[in-house]
Amino acid sequence: MLAISMLQVFLFLSVLITSTRLQQFQEFCVYETGLDLSLLHLVNPKELSEFSADSCATKCLEIRPITEYIFVSHYEVAFFRDSFNCGCGLPGAVDSMTRLGLEGCEVQCPAGQKKCGDGTLDLLKVYCIKESCEHPLDLALCDYREPFQHHGCTSSASVNWSTAKSLESLIQDRDCVWECHRRNTTFAVTRCDEKDKACECNCLHENSIKRENVISNKFCNVLPSNDRLEIRCAHDTGKEEKCLDSLPFGCYDASDYLYNSSIVLSQQEIVSPGICQDVCMVSLPAVSSVGVLFHMTNKSLECRCSTMSETDLKQLISNRTEQVCDVVCGGKACGGTDNCNQQNCTQTTRLSAYCIPGDHSTDENHEKENPNDDLHPKIVHNLRVAGQNMATSLVLLSSLILVVCITMCFTLYIFKNKINPI
Repeated sequence: MLAISMLQVFLFLSVLITSTRLQQFQEFCVYETGLDLSLLHLVNPKELSEFSADSCATKCLEIRPITEYIFVSHYEVAFFRDSFNCGCGLPGAVDSMTRLGLEGCEVQCPAGQKKCGDGTLDLLKVYCIKESCEHPLDLALCDYREPFQHHGCTSSASVNWSTAKSLESLIQDRDCVWECHRRNTTFAVTRCDEKDKACECNCLHENSIKRENVISNKFCNVLPSNDRLEIRCAHDTGKEEKCLDSLPFGCYDASDYLYNSSIVLSQQEIVSPGICQDVCMVSLPAVSSVGVLFHMTNKSLECRCSTMSETDLKQLISNRTEQVCDVVCGGKACGGTDNCNQQNCTQTTRLSAYCIPGDHSTDENHEKENPNDDLHPKIVHNLRVAGQNMATSLVLLSSLILVVCITMCFTLYIFKNKINPI
């Protein structure tokens, strides 16, 4: 127990020291007298939309795109207009400065949630607004980041689009990462519509984005939503042959997807690919993947259970042109159907293929204590309700039979006594 406690203390101190060191790069306090004015651009407060750190960052990126740090301070003056200072720190602006703690830099700015330096003490609060100063490492962006992490954002003008591969109808950021990984690109860049939650996905190579142009996560909101490109890495998502059961493995023409059984679910309150995975795991023990198609006309969910391996699925993608699955259910891709309005037109149906969770199809000795444990909660609930209803019906039927038997016996007894009176 003592060893475990000491280990916990060590890990806590390590995390604390690491977070403190990172914060020294991201946020700190400096005196105005220590500024290197040759590497600092002062902004006229009248040019700001509001007196906030975010507004200062927006203006600095507009007039000096290479800005790495912003400097903000505020103090109130009686009978006069409040004073707010905004400065844009160019690369190297803070290298020779003495960095102080945050004690004197927790003054509320006139607007926004971020704090200001105390102008009455000649203190400026410094924020790192670029990914390069947030993590000062001599490494490429994707050499130290996890694939599905949000690495920062940038504007479309800062991207080299010459080798981009665009996919417009993906549903979630994670889908974009996996799709770009399959296309052997470095970055998965998304621009999402805040209204319908659909994302435009762009797969980019390493030379498409310069690290100095990537804005820190904390300041991504300063970019307009229609020009905010969120960046994730796509070239290190784990083993090449492993697909994630929570993400669509691909979009396939229904005629190419070989399946063993098909199940159509209707009148479901909850509709998602996960339901198809659960149903196929129960109905087909050797299932490896499931094709999902949500029919918009009658709101039914079609699940095609298949034993096709991941290698077979990859081969299908490489041999055919890319398909688009633009139907959504449960926030994920659920197939698609082309509307056929022209004469002599053949309607095309597409399936979104998902892998089966875990090692279900490969571990022959794996036996579940309760086969219903992996079912979707809604299905489990329906099964339990059905079981309860069946039990209730049996009790009522038994009671009815008992009442009938008693009634018949009593009737026979009365009839017998009338024939043979005592």
